Amino acid sequence: MKSFECSDYESFLRGECFTCRGRRCADLGFHADISLASQYMTKNYYTITTEKSPFCTSPHKLEFTLQPKTSANGASSKHGLVYVTLYGTLATSAKVLLTPESIDLDPGSTYTFFFETPRELGTVQSIVFSWTAKIELFNPLEWFLTDYIHIEGNLFLTEQDELVSVFQPARSKVEEDKDLLSTLIHSFEQL
Repeated sequence: MKSFECSDYESFLRGECFTCRGRRCADLGFHADISLASQYMTKNYYTITTEKSPFCTSPHKLEFTLQPKTSANGASSKHGLVYVTLYGTLATSAKVLLTPESIDLDPGSTYTFFFETPRELGTVQSIVFSWTAKIELFNPLEWFLTDYIHIEGNLFLTEQDELVSVFQPARSKVEEDKDLLSTLIHSFEQL
């Protein structure tokens, strides 16, 4: 299990410190004594654990961009929760909530989420992406509308070994509460 050097926990949770380059990560647990961390300098290292033994997790970083508003897509800002399920060669994750609270999903914006799965999944072959709109209870006009967001291009999943996998969504228009399957098209090492 790895921990990552970072200035603060909030930056770590945003995925800003998800790298081992330049001796910026350290092993925890059994292999901690042969870690790359320096014993002569105090640094902050962060990781995420599960609530129960064995506590280990596999960290991931997901990035996607929403299409800018065009006359063709009619995209507008939405407020909601984002979820993913990862399908690997060894296991499948549970449906993971990426946003602990509703966020604004704005056309033309890029989103990065750092999250963990409680077990090793192997090589992730596909991702199921979904989102749930948060509607205004006091606005009855929103109760029966179907909301959409529009994905621009591919989804990018970075693993703790800094392998970036590129996933192509089956479509760009994502209806709320509907699954969007994205399949692996290639992987590369992060530079």
